[in-house]
Amino acid sequence: MRDEALKVMDGFLRAEYGCDALAGPPLHIGEGAATGVARHWITAWNPLGLPRDEEANHADQHALAKDLGAAGLVAASGFARSPANAPPPRWCEPCAVIQDAPDAAVDALAQRYRQLAIVVWRPGETARLRCYRRVWRERFGITDMDARNVEWVA
Repeated sequence: MRDEALKVMDGFLRAEYGCDALAGPPLHIGEGAATGVARHWITAWNPLGLPRDEEANHADQHALAKDLGAAGLVAASGFARSPANAPPPRWCEPCAVIQDAPDAAVDALAQRYRQLAIVVWRPGETARLRCYRRVWRERFGITDMDARNVEWVA
């Protein structure tokens, strides 16, 4: 299980994260933000990092959008994808990119939709993964994978 968990973590760390409302190239974990507002990337696709059919993924992504609205959070359309130079199989998931949201609100949604991690990007800080111990433990049985630009949440 550890090798599989490390492979998933590596995929998150190498991925590209984008937002339709932002000009410029996609964001990578570890890159800094000089100005702007804090943003969180969250998806409801593939709970526990396990592939599902598109119909189930679309239904959960739609439910996430409703939950964001009910919580008063404004989100733009975005994505998380494998890097352009990655070998097959490549992947791409739609994300909601939330502006100026409290971590606790996004954490609650990420855990409700059983996501392993979200991306957080704040002015003056590097983009980082916010990983959820409970969800990683459910999927892999471990949560002891410390890496640069990764923050573990209970």
